[in-house]
Amino acid sequence: MGFTRSEFLRLLPLLELSPRDGRSHAGPLGRGEVTLRMGEQGERRLGSFVLPELPVELEFRDCEEGEVEAFLRRFDRVYQRGGG
Repeated sequence: MGFTRSEFLRLLPLLELSPRDGRSHAGPLGRGEVTLRMGEQGERRLGSFVLPELPVELEFRDCEEGEVEAFLRRFDRVYQRGGG
C-alpha cells in the first residue's frame, strides 16, 4: 500500500481491529475473524519521485463471503486516497 507505517496506523482504528503484536491486528467478523499483518515499510522510486510502500496482508478465517466483501469495501473506503 502507498502509506507509511504511521499513516496506516493512524487510520487503522476505523476498522475496529485490536493489536495482537507490533505488526498484526485482528477482530471478529461475523462468526469468524479477520487478521491484518503489516510487513516492513519500504519505498517505490519512479525516477526522482519516491512513494512509501507498506506490504499489508489480510486473512479471513471462518467468514461468510458477504462479510468479507463488506469488510473489503470498508477497508477500501478507509484507505482511499484523494484524487480524481
